[in-house]
Amino acid sequence: MKKNLSGNVLRLLIILIGSSLTALTYARDEKVVMYQAAETELKNIQKQLMGKLNAKDKENLRKSQRQWNMFRSIDCTYEGADTFGCLALRTKERTQHLKERLENEPLQ
Repeated sequence: MKKNLSGNVLRLLIILIGSSLTALTYARDEKVVMYQAAETELKNIQKQLMGKLNAKDKENLRKSQRQWNMFRSIDCTYEGADTFGCLALRTKERTQHLKERLENEPLQ
C-alpha cells in the first residue's frame, strides 16, 4: 500500500511540474508574440516618419534609434525574468513617442 501511494504521489508531482512548465512556456511565448507585434508597429511608424524628414533629421533619427535600442536592451536585461514583457513595453513606449512626432512633423 505504501509503495503504491508513493508511486501515485510521484505521478501527481510529475503531472503538476509538467503543467507548470507548460504554463510558463505559454506565458513566455505570448510575451514573445507581443514583443514581435510591438516591434513590427515600431518599424512601420519609423518608416512613415522617415518619409517626412529631411536628410539631416533622418540621420539623427537613425542615430537616436540605435542608441534607444541599446538602452532598451540594457534596461530589459536589468529587469530580469520578464525580458520579453519589458521589451514589448519599452517598444510600445518608443512607438508612441514616434507617433507623436509623426503627427507633429510638417511635410518636407
